[in-house]
Amino acid sequence: MRNNVKNACLSVSAALFLLTGACGNRDENMGEPGPLAPDTSTILEGNWSIIGTSDQGNEYRVGGHLVQKGSEVSGTVKVTTRCQLPEVVSLKGKFNGQELDFQTNPNSSGMTLRGKLTGNGKAISHLSGDFAVTNGCSPDEQGEATAIRIRHLRGSWSGTGLAIAGDPRVQVSTTFSETGLYDGYYYLSGTLDYSTSTCTAKVDVYGRIYGTELFLDVDESDNVPVLFFFSGSLDPTTSKLSGRYGTSIRSDIPITCSGDEGTITLEPKDAP
Repeated sequence: MRNNVKNACLSVSAALFLLTGACGNRDENMGEPGPLAPDTSTILEGNWSIIGTSDQGNEYRVGGHLVQKGSEVSGTVKVTTRCQLPEVVSLKGKFNGQELDFQTNPNSSGMTLRGKLTGNGKAISHLSGDFAVTNGCSPDEQGEATAIRIRHLRGSWSGTGLAIAGDPRVQVSTTFSETGLYDGYYYLSGTLDYSTSTCTAKVDVYGRIYGTELFLDVDESDNVPVLFFFSGSLDPTTSKLSGRYGTSIRSDIPITCSGDEGTITLEPKDAP
């Protein structure tokens, strides 16, 4: 009987040895790490502003909605330069997790912009790098560019005009927000209070924003007391709106609310 117990113990020991050896061999074979997970960095979808300054000192502004699907980046953008009329074109590019290579389609003058911009992080809202222009303000321009995603715009602003025509005491207060997206730009809608020494009016106001370029006006088909318009730009850091304002003249508009023109900076009250 003692021999039977001894044989049983040896059998168990042998089995354990084989199992331990097998596991040991598997550990040795699994020493090499598997492939790394793909980079999950993405460019945040939204309203983007790309501003480049060439070595010749010319500024190029690209603004509009960009979206990333896989490694492909695409959008509809407005391109603005000092030497050509603003135009809306398409933009396409590739993002490899750190670098964005993009190019705009030619505008009516054959101008194209190409860029290679770099960003860090997982959800990227800022990039910088180099760009080049073909058929721009000067031949074969190159320079540096910065791209930034613009926050959704909503809130209240107010300011005092610096008149160059019409009433010298212009006060503007407006509240609006983004309400939709169309053809690369974001719709804006809200209300506007317009006040001068002889005119006080409250109207609905509409607008659009491409990148940092912003436009506000009223619906001229409405029976409104003032035909106000604003054309300017947004400072992404301070949320200030700076540009030109005016009130159009029309026979059914009180003369006291017409013919004003000047520059204005609208300071944010509660805009993000």
